[in-house]
Parts: sequence; structure tokens; C-alpha cells
Amino acid sequence: MKHGSDWYKRDPQSYLGGVQGLSAKEHAVYSVVLDLIYAHGGSVNNDPRWVAGWISDMGAAAVRKAIESLVERGKLMLEGDQISQKRAKAEAKTKETLKEIARKNGEKGGKKSAELRVKNNKNNNLDEVPAKAEGQADKIREDENIGGGGTRVHEGPHNSGWKSLDREILLTAIGADPVSGMVGPCGRAIGGISDMLIAEAWFDDLKLTQDEIVHVIREVMKSKFDGPPSTFKYFDKAMQRFAGIKIRPALAPHEGGQNERHIENRNLNAGRATGGVSAAGQAHQNLIGAFARAVSDQQ
Repeated sequence: MKHGSDWYKRDPQSYLGGVQGLSAKEHAVYSVVLDLIYAHGGSVNNDPRWVAGWISDMGAAAVRKAIESLVERGKLMLEGDQISQKRAKAEAKTKETLKEIARKNGEKGGKKSAELRVKNNKNNNLDEVPAKAEGQADKIREDENIGGGGTRVHEGPHNSGWKSLDREILLTAIGADPVSGMVGPCGRAIGGISDMLIAEAWFDDLKLTQDEIVHVIREVMKSKFDGPPSTFKYFDKAMQRFAGIKIRPALAPHEGGQNERHIENRNLNAGRATGGVSAAGQAHQNLIGAFARAVSDQQ
């Protein structure tokens, strides 16, 4: 037997309009059969004895009679040995169908991403630097391996587009399927071309690294309890806030006395002795901490 979605959208107004005028038995059979149709991907076996198993005071004969009446009224449809319903047949999808849709979407996304990478490579070989890349042509990023997965990112100039962003890493941080972008059993997906263009803007326009983008996503998702958003645009304000913190001028150093300089030198030497992080690394950690506090203050 086919396996449909775990849930479906039920419009109360349409449903109540559809059952108006039905008897109690017809209403009971219609409600059970409708759920079974969606649960099995658009149609269900015409088996009155099986349907009667969900209704304690109706036997197979009464259910069969109710089904026949519902078919005559146009509430249900018979197709061979299958019962269906017009709207359910159009909306319901089997899990196998959803899986196939996700696979095709993944192929389309991968093909489009490959085309854009080829286009970017061609642009990088032009004698004239594109307007968006002015002032950035000499800024070369070091290769990084993210999360032990061996995925190489951050190659080439700063505006190297999707070549410098790993879609699977972003989707994993959000909590969606890293390949298809599927969220939950209803077939909703994120991480398409429009979403990746949004992420590219964080990278190019806000000058955020992939590590910083992933960190912001994770901080936001910590306080989002209803699951992943429907679009990357949900993270725009958080990315802008982080970028603002990143470029904020450092506080002017306090001209302290001999004792304060002694403490500063002692802390620096202690960090070196224990294999502490570099000054750049410490600055990055301070930036991350400041953003986390900013997110917490606005909740």
C-alpha cells in the first residue's frame, strides 16, 4: 500500500461546507475515508470492513452504504477498487513522489550551481575586473576545510560567489536536509537559487566569511523553536547586525600606569605559555561573543 504525507492542510470552511447536509454515519465515514486517502497518497482501497474498524458503531454493510451515498453526492470518487476525492487526488503526494521531487530539485540546483561556477571562472579570466570586484581583486582567501568533511571553500577572490560558499554546510546549520533542502514531511524546501543569491550577498556585500555566516545562523536557530524558516532572508537582519559589530571601531586604549602594563604583559606571556590563541583569533572570539550578547539582548 502507498504511503502518503504525515499531515495535510485542512481548510475548516471548505470541509464544513462539504459535509453540510450529511447524516451522522455519512459524516463519520467521509471523515475517516478522507484522512485515509491523504495518508495513502491520493487514494485508498474500497474496503468497507477495513474502514469500519475506525467506527465502533458501524459495520461493513453500513459503511458500504454510506460510501455509495457519498459517491452519488459527488463527495467521493470510485476508480476501480480505489476510493479517492477530487481535491485530495490533486494535493496528496506519496512519500516516494516527494523523494523523487527532492532528487530532481537537487539535480537542478547542482546543475545551476555548476553553470554559475563556470561563468564565474570565465569572468575571473577577463582583463577588466567586474565593477562588483573593484578593490577586491588582490584579496585572496586561504583554502579552508570545514568541519572535517574535506569540503574546500574560500578559494580565489572575495567575490567568487557560490564557489566560496558551501550550500550543504549552510543547510545543515539551518536544520534542513543538506542535499535536497527539504524541511519536514510536507515537502517544503529551502536553499534554492534565490536563497543562495541572498547568502552570496552576505558574503560579497557584508564581507562575512562562511564561518561567520554559519555562526550567525546557528545563533539565530537557537531561539527559533518552530523549525527552519522558509527563506534565507529570515537571517538578513542578524547578518547585518553582525557585520555592523564586525566593523565597529575598537575602543581607544586606556593609558594606564606601570602596574596595568605589567598585568597586560603578564596575561600576554601566560597566553603564549599555554598555547593561547593569536591576537587575530582572540579578536574573532571577542566578535563572536559580542554578537551572541546582541542577539540575546533583543530576544
